Amino acid sequence: MKKKNLGDILFSRGYFGVDLFFMISGFIIVYSTKNDNSIFSFSVKRLFKIYPVYLFCLALHIAVVYPYVSIEIIKSLFFLQINYNNDAPFYGYSTIFPAWTLTYEFIFYMFFLIGLKISHRYRTLVTSVIMLSV
Repeated sequence: MKKKNLGDILFSRGYFGVDLFFMISGFIIVYSTKNDNSIFSFSVKRLFKIYPVYLFCLALHIAVVYPYVSIEIIKSLFFLQINYNNDAPFYGYSTIFPAWTLTYEFIFYMFFLIGLKISHRYRTLVTSVIMLSV
């Protein structure tokens, strides 16, 4: 049996990169709302930061790979995974494989919106409690 080194354990298949991305993203979301407690502003900024590029990539993917509209494409439009009967966290991925992480990013946005609505000052704590309770 081959012994794994620390690098293989931490960075195998990029899993650590996804976790690191989520940590940095969470920090940036909290920091970017420091002086702005508008739920509308937050929502519009998040939507226009991710969705246009994603739609472009999805359209390109459809043009090259899927010449027809399928349930997978429709699910992908709404950041839903293809098959929730598969193993977590991927659940059958998305039509665009790396986009499975965007589903979790948008779930975090929803939790953060709730935390922001409840208390701007304690938005991080409220969001953390929501995430831990789920």
